[in-house]
Amino acid sequence: MNEYKIGLCMSMSLSILCIIGSLIDGRGLIGLLLVFLTIIPGFFGIYFTTKITMDKLLKSFLFIVNYLFATHLHIRYLIQFLTRVL
Repeated sequence: MNEYKIGLCMSMSLSILCIIGSLIDGRGLIGLLLVFLTIIPGFFGIYFTTKITMDKLLKSFLFIVNYLFATHLHIRYLIQFLTRVL
């Protein structure tokens, strides 16, 4: 049980660091790479969230935040990258 909480904290921390790095880099290729790198800890975060026993409301909140935030961020960066390249 504790290892799932540690894994969730580590995956969330790695995601936050990648997002901060992508915001610092701006619109460069490294920023785009960091944004897409957040997919890997995002999947681990989803896995660890399903394994932790917690309130259904809190668990659904984690899923919603993960999907909405990640989806919005990836679509926004992809559109910015494509408009800059094309």
